[in-house]
Amino acid sequence: DSFQLSNAIPASKTTNIQFHLSESQKVNALGICLYGVYGTSFEENTIYCAVLKGGRLSIKNTKNVIVERKDASLLGKHKNVALGKNTSQSSVIQLGYSRLGVDGNLNQNFENFLWEENSVTHTNAEIAPWWEVHLTDSTTIQKVVIYSRNGEYEDDLSDFTVFIYLADGVEATRQVFVGKAPPVKEILFDNIIGARVRIVLNGDKERTLCLAEVQVYGPSFQFDFPIGQILNLPADLKVNRIAFVQDHDVFEDEASAIEDIVFYDSQRDGIAATVSTFHNEDTSHSRPHLISSYFLSLISSTPKIRTWTQIHPDNTDTLNIQGDEIRTSSDNGSFIAMKSKSRDILILHEGKLSSFNYPTGQLKGIAVSDEGIIIAGFEGIDGADSGLGVVLILNVFDLSSPKSNNNNNNEWKSKSVWKSGYGSGVDITPDSKMIAVGNPKERTVYTYILNDDEFASEHRIKHYDPTSKSFGWNVALAKDGQTIAVASPSAVSSAVQVGAIFVYVWIDDDWTAVTEILYGRNEIRKLGLGGIAINASLARVDAKDHNDNVYSFVYDNQCGDSHAFSEGIEGNAFRPRCKCMSGFKSSDPASDNILQIETDVCIACPASECGDRPTSSPTFRPTLSSTPTTGPTLSAAPTLNPTQSISPSSFPTTGNPTTKPSLSVYPSSNPTQIPSTYGSIFDGGYCRSSTECSTFKCIDNTCVGQTLLVTIPDENDGSDIINTTLVPFEVGSHIETGGVVVWTKDTVEIFGDTFRAFELSKSFNLNKNTRLQVELANADAAPITSICLFETLDFDYTPKQCAQLLSTSGQIDINVGSLLNNRKAKIVFIAFIQAGATSLEYGTSITDIAFVYSESTDIVDEKGQCTDPNSSTINQDGNTTCICNVGYVSSNGGKVQRELDSCISCVSSPFCFFEGEICSVNADCDNMICDGGICQTTDIELAAEKQDGNMTIVMAGLNTSIPSSLIDSIGGIRTESENAIRIFGNVHKLFKLRAPAYVDKYTLLYVELQQVEAFQKVRICLYGNQDEVISNSTILADEKRCQHITGDGAIKIHLGDFFSFKIVQVRYFSILFENDDDIDGEAVLSGFSLRREGLEDYDNFSGTNCPALDVNSAIITNSAGGSKCVCIDGFVASNGGKVLERYDTCVSTLFSIGGFDFSS
Repeated sequence: DSFQLSNAIPASKTTNIQFHLSESQKVNALGICLYGVYGTSFEENTIYCAVLKGGRLSIKNTKNVIVERKDASLLGKHKNVALGKNTSQSSVIQLGYSRLGVDGNLNQNFENFLWEENSVTHTNAEIAPWWEVHLTDSTTIQKVVIYSRNGEYEDDLSDFTVFIYLADGVEATRQVFVGKAPPVKEILFDNIIGARVRIVLNGDKERTLCLAEVQVYGPSFQFDFPIGQILNLPADLKVNRIAFVQDHDVFEDEASAIEDIVFYDSQRDGIAATVSTFHNEDTSHSRPHLISSYFLSLISSTPKIRTWTQIHPDNTDTLNIQGDEIRTSSDNGSFIAMKSKSRDILILHEGKLSSFNYPTGQLKGIAVSDEGIIIAGFEGIDGADSGLGVVLILNVFDLSSPKSNNNNNNEWKSKSVWKSGYGSGVDITPDSKMIAVGNPKERTVYTYILNDDEFASEHRIKHYDPTSKSFGWNVALAKDGQTIAVASPSAVSSAVQVGAIFVYVWIDDDWTAVTEILYGRNEIRKLGLGGIAINASLARVDAKDHNDNVYSFVYDNQCGDSHAFSEGIEGNAFRPRCKCMSGFKSSDPASDNILQIETDVCIACPASECGDRPTSSPTFRPTLSSTPTTGPTLSAAPTLNPTQSISPSSFPTTGNPTTKPSLSVYPSSNPTQIPSTYGSIFDGGYCRSSTECSTFKCIDNTCVGQTLLVTIPDENDGSDIINTTLVPFEVGSHIETGGVVVWTKDTVEIFGDTFRAFELSKSFNLNKNTRLQVELANADAAPITSICLFETLDFDYTPKQCAQLLSTSGQIDINVGSLLNNRKAKIVFIAFIQAGATSLEYGTSITDIAFVYSESTDIVDEKGQCTDPNSSTINQDGNTTCICNVGYVSSNGGKVQRELDSCISCVSSPFCFFEGEICSVNADCDNMICDGGICQTTDIELAAEKQDGNMTIVMAGLNTSIPSSLIDSIGGIRTESENAIRIFGNVHKLFKLRAPAYVDKYTLLYVELQQVEAFQKVRICLYGNQDEVISNSTILADEKRCQHITGDGAIKIHLGDFFSFKIVQVRYFSILFENDDDIDGEAVLSGFSLRREGLEDYDNFSGTNCPALDVNSAIITNSAGGSKCVCIDGFVASNGGKVLERYDTCVSTLFSIGGFDFSS
């Protein structure tokens, strides 16, 4: 039966259809047909039909009907009616919640010490444990699919019963299963109506029920498919009828119901049509009725089919992975660079060995070009906690000279950045023209053009997703430098840390992300940790996982048109487009044979116009030639199976030595970083027996170590030894690949990448004199280990709350009072954090943890002067008082510095507020005046030249009317004098002039800038009114009313082009001072004035030398002999008309608000 639509639906190649099909009886076949008017040249309907289920569809041709038919075998998606429904179970242990059984995650793996990554339910050990899912009141059930847990206890799912209950609790049916279930068990039911499905373990012994996923299916299907693409619908089709065709053996009242039919455009949101509730309401016959409507449907767009596909090349077809901190080679294999010790580099070229030693820091990444240019990244320069990263440019041929061993010969160029992590991942193109530098700690990648060994043209790729916190760990550039791959080994997908590779291509002078992200898998963890490589012409990425296994992937782009194939723009397969085959052209005449937009299709064309048409679709893979090559090329890559020598050669003869030769005569084929369950579970992890725990002690299913003791200071200058308790995972700790073990009462050992917290049985008072003393022993020098201090269980911590333990062994004594800005605090929790571990076999041992008070240092020296550099000395009546300077406050509140105080920046203090900020009392404000709940603001003076040439003083104050969401600051300002303000930290402030100031083409802004602590970005903006403030803050990215400032001293800014050389009155100005670190930076801005220069030009040139007055003007002479300057064609005077008056500039008519001037 067909049904007329009340409104015709516009359809094209990008049209999709959605509907829901429920079968009360099984049907043999189902099809759908669309009736539409095609263009304006056809008077009758065209029919397009597709098979949705079953056999083939046949339509008889009748007069005046054009049949355009294509067959399709499209089965709808069987709908899992349990997905996301409410669940319950008899008990729960740790994070094994019942809802994990219907979360859609089919991962059956279970890790005892990685509960956060599991998607498996878990009850306690008990008699007859059960789990159930709550469905709707009357659900038809045909099949229940159970995914059991994998691993050591996979035998748990055995001897169980599946119950189905009605809504009133009465049992509808049950099925009993005897023996061990397979990993995926299907249980069939005969269309049973039920509201609950329950799974129960049988028997009278205590057992544990674990389920990875439970799916419940009935005769319900969801269809969502690209009907326009399948039928190749033309762009101007109007669908006015729809028909469903069904083949059913028995004529019943109702065999199927079709509901919620929606047509939508897969490429954009917009108007769609729906045909809803296609089912039988009149039981006297089987003809359904139609309800049709027209509405706005917001359905997200669907992209082309672009996916990552894993390939398995032979051992000789692997890409060269650069940037490894252990070893790397050039693309042509002629240069090999290797890490020696912590910061030495060995270079092998043509059998000759060179070396380089950098005097400080740790080598994190190296890469070498085909020309022998080496890029080396070091971090921890000037001390491991300095945060300074350095990337060096080295030339192998310079290093081969005798003077190369001299570290002070300046044979290298460098890029130094105060950013911790800068240089962790590096790469260089074979031609030495471009380099890439990763900084995973900031989730940023920097690219530079290498110009005469200098860093130029910096561009940044910033990743804001916090689940990809290691973004930039490794980087890889394509040979031409136009494509880059970035590794994020700790990226999470489906709650599993599988790692991810992000690809970017250079388009329009910026890096543009490839939409599809390459994720690792359950069996491929931490993808990209060991290095990556990229080939843009093949759209291929090779990556190593955490075990140095290499995997290869290609970015597969499939064109939706069967007569089109994919090709890369400019040879870059990561920029795919669809091109019509020979014998076809695009339906868009202007696009030749390229499909530019989704509505374009390939249409047949004469051979004379676009080549011979193939008889059928060509194969995508050419046949192999039967004639072999006369001489196969020799591979530069060595064998992947190293010799079984116990002591491998230091310098193998092959061009590319093996990366990590095994010392074992018979090495393991698949070594693992994760130890076996026996004795491997860390403290706090789930256990069933003591043999699973590292300490061999399991209590209440939790591995338990010794009670860690910590020494704290008491109030009487003595000390106390107190107990600690390990904080459970779900309360406040984050565990990744490792954990902690308390072996004895005074020793805790940290393994892998870990964050675990302990609660102190008694708090202690932290102040600026508090020191931490520990004994450290670290068998693996790679990790960065820190101890963190907390007042509450809010573990949204920052690194500033953590003290890094820099040494690898020995006694450590460091000040920890500064972790909380020298503020007095009551410490209740301590935490251990470790990152960068290379193995779980060895840990970092911390022994004899003690917090002590050091001897207080006087805040006043013997001369009676305050010692804090941010304080001032006040002597009165023989007493000395230390007052924190402007912009600073006592670390414990107020402006007066006491014995246990330091003067810290107001930007980082919770006790200090700047002008215009909310306050309660005077002491809250930096200027000590709280007026009406706001720290008092003080107007500043701006000297302005009036139109008559006289000077006037205009007062300006902080804005209070523009929405704060548009003008926001982290730092603040303090008015120092009538014409000077001091800026602290990141500041974006708006000032309103109490009276408007006059600005024309001759006006300049003069200001004096003194940067005490330099800012990376300084900007001043002027606005005519409030609307311009809002427009420039929310819409105009170029901020046309603004000028960026560099350097110090006297600043002069021409304001004419700010306002297109019009005469305006300025009412607002704003200042912006910005750094990457929000609290850094201090500057003074003073001497604001508006003055005019160049007024004499008009008198000198008007009517005599017009091009000298304005290059876009010309002279005209009237009948009386008078001459004037007028704007040439295409230009008008900035203040209107064509004649240049004193304050005019000729501006393009395209940019003139007044438009064209048609006067004579």
